[in-house]
Amino acid sequence: MNEAYEVKDDVDRIKKEMGACEISVNIAMRRSELEALSERLDRINEDFADLRQADEDFDGDSASE
Repeated sequence: MNEAYEVKDDVDRIKKEMGACEISVNIAMRRSELEALSERLDRINEDFADLRQADEDFDGDSASE
């Protein structure tokens, strides 16, 4: 029975050492990072669309900008 406890202790130690390398944790972290990146990309695309629309709506010439 002591051997089972020693193995469990080893497994717990290895998990602690692995930290963020554990696959489920790593996947959750990457999902969060991808969601944040997607939100930033959406904002950039929206800003770009606004700038494009403003450029199309501009009635002057390059000298009056």
